[in-house]
Amino acid sequence: MKLNTATPTCKLCFKEVEENSLSSFLFGECSLCRSCYFSLSPHIEVSRLKDGTKLITLFRYEDGFRNALYQFKGCGDIELSTIFLTRIRPLLNLRFHGYVLVPAPSSESHDFARGFNHVEEICSSLSLPKALVLKKTKEHKQSDLSAEERKKVKKVLALTDPKKVRDKRVLFIDDVYTTGSTTKACVELLKKAGAKKVVALVLAKVPPKGKGEKR
Repeated sequence: MKLNTATPTCKLCFKEVEENSLSSFLFGECSLCRSCYFSLSPHIEVSRLKDGTKLITLFRYEDGFRNALYQFKGCGDIELSTIFLTRIRPLLNLRFHGYVLVPAPSSESHDFARGFNHVEEICSSLSLPKALVLKKTKEHKQSDLSAEERKKVKKVLALTDPKKVRDKRVLFIDDVYTTGSTTKACVELLKKAGAKKVVALVLAKVPPKGKGEKR
């Protein structure tokens, strides 16, 4: 029998992903070469929301990350869904073993136009159990809202099935943290539903105005 030993291909530059045995053991099959992965400016940062909830950020919000996210989310390139977690996936599966994964809600009309829910697709590479319990009760696009309007976002969010997170440890995941209004509102809903513990993980955090892109 002939074994399939094909070398994986980078989903951004389409070159072969050459990995040594150690990196393959640690990360499994990667969907990005090292060069393209580092072009996304990976930078793990751990901070806290005002209520004490741990917030983990994986990338700097710089050109490489923004361009890749736009190609995936804005252009509907679903093949890029795995690139953001590809080299940290095993660590996340290990660190959050026993947690329930809750993706951030997305607009149904935008999901329909795109053909998929981008946050759910990002989460799909993780082996954690998933609970799709958050939804938007009103159609709106975060990037179209002012800072003041974003603060009222919790009025258009709802938790559909509290028992799926009650007494559970929850990992909430979103793509971009701008003002933090959506993350904070979702965390609040999950805690009010009786979640034992909530950790928030976002791909990138937009720097406050006046501080530039690099942090």
